[in-house]
Amino acid sequence: MATGAAAELPSSANLEAQSLAARAQRAATAGRHLEARDLARKAMLLAPGDGRLAADLAPIFVAQPKATPLDPTLLVSWAAAEARSARARAAASAAQGRHADAAEALTVVLRAFRQQGLTADPGLAVLMAELQAEIDAHLRRQRQTDESQNDESRQAQVRTARAAALDQDSLRARRIQERTDRIRELRRLGHRELALTEARRLAKDEPDRTDVRELLALVLAEAHDGRQQTTKEATVDLREELATQMREALLPGRLDGLPDYPEGWLDRRHGTDLRILDQSREAPWVGALRDRLAARMSLKIDRMPLSEALRLVANRAGVNLIIDPTLAAADPQVSLDAPSIRCDNALTWIARQVGSTWTLDQEAVVVGAIAQPAPVLAVYDVANLIHSAQDKPGRELALGAASGTAGAQFVQATPEVRQVTPEDLANLIRTVIRPDSWESESQGITIRGSVLFVMASPEVHGLVKELLRSQEAAQGMMVRVESRWLTVEDAFFERVGVEWTTDGSGVQAGRVKAGAERQWRQGDAVATVRNSLPAATTAYGAKSSTALQLSIAQVGPLQLSAILEAGQRSGQLRSLQAPTITTLNGVRGHAFYGLQRGYIGDYEINAGAMDPQVQVLSTGAILDVKPLISSDRKYVTMDLKPSITSLRLFTEQITASRNYDQVTTNSTGLTTAATYPIELPNITIRSAATTVTVPDRGSVLVGGFGKAIDERMSAGVPYLADIPYLGRLFGTRARGSERSDLYLLTTVTIISYDELETAL
Repeated sequence: MATGAAAELPSSANLEAQSLAARAQRAATAGRHLEARDLARKAMLLAPGDGRLAADLAPIFVAQPKATPLDPTLLVSWAAAEARSARARAAASAAQGRHADAAEALTVVLRAFRQQGLTADPGLAVLMAELQAEIDAHLRRQRQTDESQNDESRQAQVRTARAAALDQDSLRARRIQERTDRIRELRRLGHRELALTEARRLAKDEPDRTDVRELLALVLAEAHDGRQQTTKEATVDLREELATQMREALLPGRLDGLPDYPEGWLDRRHGTDLRILDQSREAPWVGALRDRLAARMSLKIDRMPLSEALRLVANRAGVNLIIDPTLAAADPQVSLDAPSIRCDNALTWIARQVGSTWTLDQEAVVVGAIAQPAPVLAVYDVANLIHSAQDKPGRELALGAASGTAGAQFVQATPEVRQVTPEDLANLIRTVIRPDSWESESQGITIRGSVLFVMASPEVHGLVKELLRSQEAAQGMMVRVESRWLTVEDAFFERVGVEWTTDGSGVQAGRVKAGAERQWRQGDAVATVRNSLPAATTAYGAKSSTALQLSIAQVGPLQLSAILEAGQRSGQLRSLQAPTITTLNGVRGHAFYGLQRGYIGDYEINAGAMDPQVQVLSTGAILDVKPLISSDRKYVTMDLKPSITSLRLFTEQITASRNYDQVTTNSTGLTTAATYPIELPNITIRSAATTVTVPDRGSVLVGGFGKAIDERMSAGVPYLADIPYLGRLFGTRARGSERSDLYLLTTVTIISYDELETAL
């Protein structure tokens, strides 16, 4: 199929017809009317449907030389030929449905006939009437076609409007259904308030739908019922929230461990700078020149005199330039190729090629031999660096000897004393900041208490400020350390067995001793079967208390009795102990959360009586840490020594004689046996000592210990205990398991007051 552009190009027949028409017009202009008519006729035969071509060639057929009279026969023949040609073109156009073009083709010929006055000829008059009738018929058909097309267009528009209306109704119905489904889903999930809000919006958007109004009423009723049900719960929650707010209001600071700034902190007037007599500050013109020298330029010089290259850079930056006379007299040649470079860097590279340098002095850039600036005096108060925080080592866990006389006690650790003197700071400044500059008599440091009087150049003062500021920043940061001891324990024990026992006494009051006994006149026979399990290693042990105990007895000459014991125990433990401490960077801190427990550890005989000796044992949690923050403030290296101790007391009874003196003098004393309780402490100790590196606000597993025990035990009568099913009457079986995990996790947070104050 041809494209749109190709469809507009004329065909070869049209091109040949246009060429013949042009030749016919030239022949008519030259007075060769017969040749012109012949050429025009050939052109119209090649393009019968071209109305414009026919209109252009019509004058050729009617034009005659003034001296030559018109031939009626020839004129009639010409008219008949033109009519046939026009009818052919009209028929071709009508066949394509272009009745307007067909009428136009006939109208052109008819108009030519009328212009030539051919209406007087009877034959031509009939031909012209036929042409007019055909023109009217084509116009009528064109109107019918237009009306039919208009009707189809209107019907298409109606169909489109109806389809759009149906689509709109369908879309509206789908949206309503989706919103209704969402409301039902919210009701199913119990979100009554959200469902009520959505139902109200839907009812507002669709006020004429009955189902929407019914859904709103249903959701509203459910919301009211839900509110009534949650009123009591809301009251309880409100009271708890009020209690929490009251508790937090009574606590100073924040519960997350970060400092809480008071209200209006940024509006407060902070103290002035303690550095007085500071003459080392830059003049305003220095900052202006540095800003100009920060401009960039493109520089490409090859063996250019030094003075010319320096002036080129100075003119670009817009600064004054002074060259040392010695350099200006020598005026060596320099080279530099830099597509984009700052002006100050360009000065540095150019001066370096001649072994010189440059500086700012007296509002100008000076290149060459430069006199050293005069030293100025500045006073620095370093009291906060000298009187630094000291380590606070706390108690340490001290374990006694194997005899247990000392047990686990807490002893005070020896503090590590550190002190920085003003002389130390002065020596540090002389060592790390321009050591050669302090050899001059005009520069030096004088110490008066906690104040340093420094006489040095402005450049040295700038370095001193940075040194002291970095020391203050490093010592001013704090670290919050959170240590968590997590204990997870799961234990299980099960025991089932039968015991046949007796003590030979037969029937007792209320029950029969387990076992078998046969009495007859000559004597008794006693049988006993004991199925005792060995000691277990699990938490509950083989002697776990029995949950079920059944006994059966047959009393008579033959006494039989048995005891069925069945029991099961299980337990889970989740314990979390989380000591927290905040300390300065590089300063050891410690926190002790302890409990002192008194117990009866011994008895002392006093006047024949047993006096209990109460002893005190301290247990608790210790967190000892020394944090060191990295230079990029991203990591914290810690010397960490956490310890956790817990206590369980077991009570034992001891028996001792006790004397009671009689009141009368003639009688002797009474001696009886008495029991005295004594408590045995069992201490569980968990301790770790390590050095770890933790990212800021990160956590690390410092240590852990896991234990797992699985055991099975059985005891019974040989052979009898192996009998299927019946063997359970002659044996005892037990199984147990224990899982224990202990984890030590640590989380650190760097606290920087500068960052917190900036974030306010």
